[in-house]
Amino acid sequence: MTHVAAHPIEARPSTTLWLALAGAGLAILTAAGPTLHHRLGGWALIVLFAVGALAAYSAARLGEHADQRTALLVILAGAVAMRLSLLFV
Repeated sequence: MTHVAAHPIEARPSTTLWLALAGAGLAILTAAGPTLHHRLGGWALIVLFAVGALAAYSAARLGEHADQRTALLVILAGAVAMRLSLLFV
């Protein structure tokens, strides 16, 4: 039988704030995406996709260092904000 020693990670409040800012930024990118694509063409969409992917990767890394329950709530709120932002475009 293998025993793994659990080392609790201390959650930092600043990581939750950065996670919330990443979610807000992704929601803003989602809302601005169709307009920028229409005005600037396909390259703007590719840049938005790359920036969104970088923000999502950063959010995944930040989520590891935040309190798990709070991080889950922040991620769910960001996902809802991204979906709702498309309703008003």
